[in-house]
Amino acid sequence: MFSIDPGLTDGWVDGLVQIDTDFPYRKNCFYEAIKKPVLEQNLWWYDTLVELAISPTTVNVYASGFSTYTIPLLHKLGTKNVRLYDYDPEVTEVNWRLNNHYLNKLNIEQHTLDVIFDHEWIDKEVDLVLNTSCENMYHFYKVKAQYKKDVIFCLQGTNKPKKGNINLPKDVDEFIFSTGITDILYQGVYPDSGYERFMVIGR
Repeated sequence: MFSIDPGLTDGWVDGLVQIDTDFPYRKNCFYEAIKKPVLEQNLWWYDTLVELAISPTTVNVYASGFSTYTIPLLHKLGTKNVRLYDYDPEVTEVNWRLNNHYLNKLNIEQHTLDVIFDHEWIDKEVDLVLNTSCENMYHFYKVKAQYKKDVIFCLQGTNKPKKGNINLPKDVDEFIFSTGITDILYQGVYPDSGYERFMVIGR
């Protein structure tokens, strides 16, 4: 079960102070990142990985955004090395404040790049690739093909129409096909504000 670490809330306060000071126009984005539906979709992958007894040492997180829940949950999962990849440099700056409490608990790297077109700069020696925003990018099978066959992928997407969502599968089968995952350890569907969120875990 997810529990609140006192240091987590301190990081959120520090992150919000930085947003107020340097990026006030990003405040609504930050609020979106801590809403209940975002917590629920993160608990979904965390609880499922626990049930599958998957405890990755090194994780690549694609489209990491404001990592309000990602870092605490990966730390709770036992992960030692986390690489956050996002195209937004402002998110990267704020994340250092958000995750300050965890910097002495696990190794955190942040990289500002396009995970599709800058893939040659991504370190692919990992145990797990996590992406909860596949709707924001091209079909993930092109990314998966760049990794070794034993790497596990934990991917989520949605069919919810929203600004920035360019990849909206009609059902979980279409979503799985778009990921390139064939050795499926888990697949599921979760309500998403009147639409559906999909998740697949596998190789």
